[in-house]
Amino acid sequence: MRAFPECLLAAGLALIGMAMAPEPTKRAALKGNWGGEGAGLQITDDGAQLFFDCAKGTIEGPITLDENGRFEVTGRYVKEGPGPTRPEQTQGVGARYLGQLDGNTLTLSIRLTLSRDVLGPFTLTKGRMPRVRECG
Repeated sequence: MRAFPECLLAAGLALIGMAMAPEPTKRAALKGNWGGEGAGLQITDDGAQLFFDCAKGTIEGPITLDENGRFEVTGRYVKEGPGPTRPEQTQGVGARYLGQLDGNTLTLSIRLTLSRDVLGPFTLTKGRMPRVRECG
């Protein structure tokens, strides 16, 4: 009887080990209502609505946290002001929303795409009502 070659045995054991290895953990999706001074965030499975002093924003799609509790997603940012608005003002500008979750506290910043201006950071708490003033 021939002995099973060691290299085939090692390969077989490696395949068995890979099949038995746990699946990679899925990244957590951020959801719920968050509020703080000058900002609020309502997150659903489909995206988010953001509210700021004299501004608002949107994010299309889920917000998924990485293994360190961070996220960076694209969206729109619309500056508001008193009086009538021109149609191009209601479209807003592209923005990157950057966040860091620590327990029930979310730190949020906005980087406007064209100007590269950074707004924030805002400190939001899960379940807290936002304190945002409207322009008007």
